[in-house]
Amino acid sequence: MEHKDAHLLYILKRHPGRTIVFSSGGNVITCAMEHKDAYLLYILKRHPGRTIVFCNSIGSVRR
Repeated sequence: MEHKDAHLLYILKRHPGRTIVFSSGGNVITCAMEHKDAYLLYILKRHPGRTIVFCNSIGSVRR
């Protein structure tokens, strides 16, 4: 999704015994700010387990 006010949501899945480099194992979702929480909830529900999420603002972390 391309959007002029798009923000990136970085999601890395941790696999036991392996180190994941972002460029080879992560996903980037480009979405409008108002859809960020919905995408994050979907990913966490769909892929349970240890997941690293990078946020680009303190407000995102607090939600």
